Amino acid sequence: LNDLYIDKDVAYFATNNGLVYFNYKQESKQTKAPKIYVSSVSVNKKMLDLSSASFTLKPEERNITFSYSAIDFKNRKIIYRYRLKDTENWSETKNRRLELSSLEPGEYCFEVSAKSQDSEWSVPAKINFVLEKHFWQTWWFLVVMLLIGAYILYVITVRITKRQKNKEQEQLLLKNKILMLEQQALQAMMNPHFVFNVMNSIQHYINTQNTSSANKVLTGFAKLIRKNLEICTKSYINLEEEIEYLNLYLNLEKYRFGDKFIYSIKVDQQIDKEETQLPSMLLQPYIENAIWHGIMPKEEGGEVKIEIIQKDEDYLWIKIIDNGIGIENSLSTKNSKHQSKGMKLTQERINLLNKIEAKPIQLFVEQNGNSGTTITILVPLN
Repeated sequence: LNDLYIDKDVAYFATNNGLVYFNYKQESKQTKAPKIYVSSVSVNKKMLDLSSASFTLKPEERNITFSYSAIDFKNRKIIYRYRLKDTENWSETKNRRLELSSLEPGEYCFEVSAKSQDSEWSVPAKINFVLEKHFWQTWWFLVVMLLIGAYILYVITVRITKRQKNKEQEQLLLKNKILMLEQQALQAMMNPHFVFNVMNSIQHYINTQNTSSANKVLTGFAKLIRKNLEICTKSYINLEEEIEYLNLYLNLEKYRFGDKFIYSIKVDQQIDKEETQLPSMLLQPYIENAIWHGIMPKEEGGEVKIEIIQKDEDYLWIKIIDNGIGIENSLSTKNSKHQSKGMKLTQERINLLNKIEAKPIQLFVEQNGNSGTTITILVPLN
């Protein structure tokens, strides 16, 4: 070497054999990528044999650890990247260990590659593995469960349909029974004793030439019979019809007993009598019982008060109050097995209606101290 001359990035050397030059700042060519390999694979902390590039795992073997490394003789910093499926994006890391937990069943291909600071990514090392499904995740199990579910649904549908039909038949029978009881209740309200007594009253007025009173009783009796025929075809009537019917009946009783019997009907003003519905022929048997077994045994007679109020939106409150001898005293003076036919039929109707309707009719009977009786009937409002 005879001389050296540097011009910018080029160095010139004078030698005995001639002039030599080179660009000393020219970037060196990119180095070769480090070689990557998988050193170990463990499943649930148990090492696997890597003689095979693929393996199958049981459903419970879901915790997998991959250990890998790259060979680089220049001891440069190595960066790794990995993925589990070729459709996924690569994930980079500086760690040489990857732990996977709670993998979902399926087919996987673990790929890992490495690069140094001045190299391309290496050809990835690959490990194929399959994580089997639990038996309840298999297609045949799902098919079996679908078949079982379809069978259960079929059985439930059949039972519900059968139960619905039975319920409809039961309701039909109940309605027929109610209709029969309504007819019997009509006959009970027009019992022979009542008709006989009314006819006796008419005959008495005729014999005493009191034609005015005879006409009033006869007209009232005719209206009562006509009203009976009207309401016997209805399961429910409005409150106005019920009050009209009760007035017809009580007026006839008033004609028969005269001053020994007085009555009053009081209806809460806020009640819409035309819109409020209640079962037909519901109150008369209890009123008749109050007159015959409560008031008439007293020599001085007595009073029957009917109060109809609405305490809430659910029920119509009806009270039948008498100042007679009291129900307990009445029962003690007659056969304990005796019961008004009309009341018995009405109670049976109430029991049947309560099986059909959503809200039950409620009935309470109590004696007012030493004498007198109060019957409270709660009728559901639609």
